[in-house]
Amino acid sequence: MPDLFTHYASARLPGAFLRDRKIAALLIFGTFLPDLAGKGLYLVTLAKSIFVEPTHSILGLALLCYLACLFIEERIRGKAFAALYAGSLLHVAVLPPLVARVAAA
Repeated sequence: MPDLFTHYASARLPGAFLRDRKIAALLIFGTFLPDLAGKGLYLVTLAKSIFVEPTHSILGLALLCYLACLFIEERIRGKAFAALYAGSLLHVAVLPPLVARVAAA
């Protein structure tokens, strides 16, 4: 399972091409968001995995990013949603190749 540094490194390169540093920071935060929500939900409520798994699904991530964008100022909310969602999808995209490599070892 990828660690925090892997998620940060996978978002840092695409974030370097963004002009707005706030949006770049939200892209990086988006790569942490699925794990923060999933592990937070598990640790705080002791939820079963059936309730935690949607934090790593496409629709669950869209809802999670939408809810996170409600805390962002309104003038950049659209760009913030796109950055958070792209970071979340990047998180999910990095996960399968690393899990397959660890399983094969």
